[in-house]
Amino acid sequence: MSAPKFTPGPWSITAGRIATNEISATSPRGKSKVIARCSASWSGQEIASANAALIAAAPDLHEALQGCLNFLENTESELGIKLPSADAARAALAKARGES
Repeated sequence: MSAPKFTPGPWSITAGRIATNEISATSPRGKSKVIARCSASWSGQEIASANAALIAAAPDLHEALQGCLNFLENTESELGIKLPSADAARAALAKARGES
């Protein structure tokens, strides 16, 4: 599997304009860039903050799910069966890569 094409983590949340949470990534050189904004104008501040937290966790979730999938695929291979949880993990990772 090739390396992910998205901006590597960690991502963090900072306060942006009024009622906006900005999700930023910091490069290895220490330079920060905004990669997403969650505005409260449509959903309310509590939901915008929850959306920002979910987005900021995306690189960590991707890495954790890939690790779980490796374990599940080894288990599938050893048992000679297909596991629904492995299919769900494969589908989620494909979605994250823009393949579905």
